[in-house]
Amino acid sequence: MFETIKEITGGGGFTISGVRMLGSVEEGQKKTSLEQTKAETSILISGQAVFNKGKLQNWIDGPEARGTLWILDKIVETNLNINSGDQAKAIAVNVVFSKTKIKVEMRDGLPVFHIHINEEGNLNETQSVINLSENHEIRKLEAEMEKLTEEEVREAFQAAQRAECDYFNFGNELKRVNPAEWKKVEKDWNQIFAKGTLELQVHAYIRATGMRVTPLKAPE
Repeated sequence: MFETIKEITGGGGFTISGVRMLGSVEEGQKKTSLEQTKAETSILISGQAVFNKGKLQNWIDGPEARGTLWILDKIVETNLNINSGDQAKAIAVNVVFSKTKIKVEMRDGLPVFHIHINEEGNLNETQSVINLSENHEIRKLEAEMEKLTEEEVREAFQAAQRAECDYFNFGNELKRVNPAEWKKVEKDWNQIFAKGTLELQVHAYIRATGMRVTPLKAPE
């Protein structure tokens, strides 16, 4: 709550988790709905509401919303469905740790955003014939994790630039590390932000592969 109040009073852009009601709103408001085994109405936390200067600007969902959470260092736990060879989304990885570090600098009057993400996960499920006891096979999967995370982060970053709205708090970071430079760009920051460059690094590590490490059947 304190973080949300801080973002609202900051005057810039920010995001808040979206809340959607599924089913009948009228039925959900009745006291009798609490006494039912199967509720007619349910609440779903989904997507992100984007605010700019205190006003709702738009909604983001799917990979774009998760990419935003990657940048904001708000990923607590999530699932990635990654490719294995020529099999699309054949392996599910449960990401249990993620840490994002951000650095903002100015080059020739335009910002450069350095984002470094470290993530760790466990293999949940595989529909691929793969020998998980081989280190090089694990590294291939880690590379797929890095690729998917990078795609989502870039998608989120580009969406914010198109909207000319810095809801990643990059401006606050520049103000913190270089107040003098910030004063030069503060007035037109959103437009300057939209012209900035992203330098992204993602490092993924698979902690555990579960009980199965070798394929149940030989590759054809």
